[in-house]
Amino acid sequence: MRPHFLSLMTLLGGVSSAYGAVIKSFSVLINTTQGAEGDAFWIRATSAVFCGLTNDQVGKAILRYTGSSGNLTTSEPTSSAWSDLATSTDECTPLDAAYTLTPRQAQTAASTALSTQVLSSQVGAFVDVNNNTFAGFAFNNTAYQNQIYNPLLSVVHNGDTMNSSLIPSITFEDNGAANIVLNNLDTGIAHPYHLHGNAFQLLARGSGIMSAAGVDALTLSLDNPLRKDVVWIESNSWALIRIMSDNPGVWPLHCHIDWHLAVGKMAAVVVQPDAIRAMDLPSSWSDLCSGTDPSAFGPDR
Repeated sequence: MRPHFLSLMTLLGGVSSAYGAVIKSFSVLINTTQGAEGDAFWIRATSAVFCGLTNDQVGKAILRYTGSSGNLTTSEPTSSAWSDLATSTDECTPLDAAYTLTPRQAQTAASTALSTQVLSSQVGAFVDVNNNTFAGFAFNNTAYQNQIYNPLLSVVHNGDTMNSSLIPSITFEDNGAANIVLNNLDTGIAHPYHLHGNAFQLLARGSGIMSAAGVDALTLSLDNPLRKDVVWIESNSWALIRIMSDNPGVWPLHCHIDWHLAVGKMAAVVVQPDAIRAMDLPSSWSDLCSGTDPSAFGPDR
């Protein structure tokens, strides 16, 4: 956005743009010392075909100054793009790999983790419940298939076992720091991995494949690491995230590209199953699926 300078909440201040990097979601403060009442400026977002998009395009929005009168202008801005922006065909690089990001509210990571679980994702051909082969994505060789009237929280609450052929899952039994290794095994495809229920700290990333045993050999910087709920992982690469398993529940971890999720790219992160089983859930919740077939499958498998 020109001519303004942005201060990303987790970046060193005074950047005008983030170029050559995948932004995902960040809060920004805009320094509005440029311009006057009634002015308007373009906000631009360039697509990145290298990240898997097919159309080379620029998304636009308008920032307008109203001033004390509150009146809005209607003319289009005349501001131009910054000259140092990356092109749409430049390599798709995570923002935290291109810049040193520092959360404004410091939070040191726990010195150790109670356990480390691994989720490895890959595109491939899978067989659905009707014995039909479909192209999709999976974690740990299992593509998620949705039993629409048999919610996963209910499965754990009832003391049942999740069907490992329908939903990949990892479990953290106790309250404390926990590691999740995310391996993106796809060649030429990067993915944004989103975790519900818990913000996480990004402790490390790299190329290749990471194992639970390999985590023990890493030298980690625990001093105020980046905190997010989405991490972009490049092809044939991994990331190590750390959560506090203090929020009992069955939390989805999935690709933030919707159609990847629709064809199986989701895992369940079970946090404190004993606490879930001890929950006193209202009848209004348990009655939601009353009279339905728990073996029925919902949309998109």
